[in-house]
Amino acid sequence: MKKIIIATALTLGMSGFAFADGITAESGLYVNGQAGWSFAESPSLDTPPPAALINSYSSTENDDNYVLGATIGYDYAFTSNWMAGLELGYLYMGYNTYDQNIQYIGGGTTNNSFTLTNWGIQLMATGTYVMSNGLNFFAKVGGIYQETESSGSVTVGSTTYNSVTHDNSGVIPAAAVGVGYLFTQNLNLALQYERTFGTNWDNSDINSSSSPMTQNIVTLGLSYKFPL
Repeated sequence: MKKIIIATALTLGMSGFAFADGITAESGLYVNGQAGWSFAESPSLDTPPPAALINSYSSTENDDNYVLGATIGYDYAFTSNWMAGLELGYLYMGYNTYDQNIQYIGGGTTNNSFTLTNWGIQLMATGTYVMSNGLNFFAKVGGIYQETESSGSVTVGSTTYNSVTHDNSGVIPAAAVGVGYLFTQNLNLALQYERTFGTNWDNSDINSSSSPMTQNIVTLGLSYKFPL
């Protein structure tokens, strides 16, 4: 997925002047589907016990995962190049996994395993500049109701305990920038970077009330506009 996004960005840059001509900003209702990759601000979950208590310690973290989203919005064209609008969207930001293996002095072993799932519903104000060759540049700012669902277990020796089931949710700021290419007045392909401004988690956040995790999101989206 990462390679596809990069290749598409290069394609947009190299071929943006080849196809469309006479494109203008246009008012209308649009729908959008997008897919890509999310990168969580790495939680400080990799915290070993005091060295005097352990023989060995290992951990793995997976801070990135796929993203799927859908959006509906409205653009108002107030010149032939500029549009302003409002959009409502849903984002599934995948899940992050964290595992720890601790071997204590004296022979005891503990394995900790956590999964953090992220999704959100967002409302964004948008501004777009459209060039006659189809290239367009946009920015978005608003808020997202984001939920980080925590689940996990602790295994001590041969006994497993379901120790974590917790949801951290709230409304946090979000912003995005991107570049697109209008193949026609109605069909737009866009590469977007978005950031949600949550919390950089540590161990204490997994099983307590906290702001949702900060996410960095790169997506490729295809939208269709219905002129009004």
